[in-house]
Amino acid sequence: MLKIEIHGLDKLNAELEAMGTSVADTLEDAVFAAGSRIAEQGGENAPYDTGTLKSAAEAPPRIEKTGKYSVEGRVGPQNVEYARIQEYGGVTGRGHKTRITGKFYMTRAVESLKDECEQEMIRIISSGFSKR
Repeated sequence: MLKIEIHGLDKLNAELEAMGTSVADTLEDAVFAAGSRIAEQGGENAPYDTGTLKSAAEAPPRIEKTGKYSVEGRVGPQNVEYARIQEYGGVTGRGHKTRITGKFYMTRAVESLKDECEQEMIRIISSGFSKR
């Protein structure tokens, strides 16, 4: 999980709102950029048979404002019933006799890009605030 905390946002938001922008919008841009990069890598890492899992993994991040200064981004396949077992592994099939080894395609994407995405988020946030 990638998490960045910024303190003193009340004062900063008041200044930014006076200039016609908001902290949440800038944070949303940063989270979307990082999430998009992770989704792209997750798709590249995904096991490939029909391409459904790859396409689902590469879907744009789902962004949600969870508070005045809080934004969450979720990446990874949705609505692909076998996505979880391909990621983490487990037992499946008739009688639960088939063991699948986890591929950790999304986990590897997050781990390999953690520093890059953090720097990209910092760059976008800094740029967004300095333009104002």
